[in-house]
Amino acid sequence: MTRPALIFERFDDAPGPAASDGAATGEDVALQRARAEAFAEGYAAGQTASAARADAGEQMFRAAVNAMETELASLPARLATDAAAALRIFLERLFPALAAKGFAAEAAAAFEKARRESAVNRMEVFAPAEWEGEIARALAEAGAAMVEVKADPALEGARARAEWAGGGLDFDLEEAMTACLAALDIAAAGKSDGNGR
Repeated sequence: MTRPALIFERFDDAPGPAASDGAATGEDVALQRARAEAFAEGYAAGQTASAARADAGEQMFRAAVNAMETELASLPARLATDAAAALRIFLERLFPALAAKGFAAEAAAAFEKARRESAVNRMEVFAPAEWEGEIARALAEAGAAMVEVKADPALEGARARAEWAGGGLDFDLEEAMTACLAALDIAAAGKSDGNGR
């Protein structure tokens, strides 16, 4: 039977002549310098990569903080826009319907309450000269001290215009009342057809 032959190679340096005075040779110095430079380069690269990771994390944190600050800063403007939209719906739809049913004073009170709770501080209402006094009286009775009513010769009939800081709207009460009455007629016709009344 044959045995496998194993050959062990020697990888360590063969013992060389010992330095008699302990002084390093030029090659040893160059090798040590190269190792030190390589270590310094690797260390600097590691520090740079670590700083880049830290900077990326800090940038992400700053971006999140900036987004939150922007969101909080835009909140009052969005609330004012929402309040203006609510006032517009009230003036275009609810106020005419309430006034047509004989609840003008209640509508003015509800309008003033909605205006007071919104971000709108001061408002000017422009109306035809024949309605200026009546609108001013109704709003004054409702406690709308921050609403000033002015006559506008360009407006006629049941048209009016409201203006406030950051917004305003034009509305036609006759058109809105006509739309409300048409909707009531359609609803009444549908109810009488369905129930036989």
